[in-house]
Amino acid sequence: MDLGRTLLCALATVCALIGSGCGGMVQTYEGPKRAAQEVATIKTNVGQLTFDTVWVDAVDNMNLVRAYSELEVSPGLHTLRVQLSSGFLKTNKTIAFEARAGRVYRVNGIIGASRTIAWIEDENTHEFIAGERP
Repeated sequence: MDLGRTLLCALATVCALIGSGCGGMVQTYEGPKRAAQEVATIKTNVGQLTFDTVWVDAVDNMNLVRAYSELEVSPGLHTLRVQLSSGFLKTNKTIAFEARAGRVYRVNGIIGASRTIAWIEDENTHEFIAGERP
């Protein structure tokens, strides 16, 4: 694929994400909003200018309405369905992990020719938390 087509595809993807109302934060637990130190935050790259997009579309079998840039979860064990998109390629992975209150996590992923992987890391320390190691 030449550079012009690549840029056009990237622009189309960004426009589609912006137009679909992606981004923002969602609370995935019931009840009133809690303080940041009482929940765990999961960040994705939704809303960033990138050709490869990683987002969470389900938490503990609860489907999310759209792609969010941040999710708040209660502390404890959670299962995330992570969507990965690179150009016209799209796939998903499931990751289970123990969320700790006050922590901020980042979901990452790679769609490769030989394998597709997704993982969660601590945003502050970059420590690998769960998933498949890159």
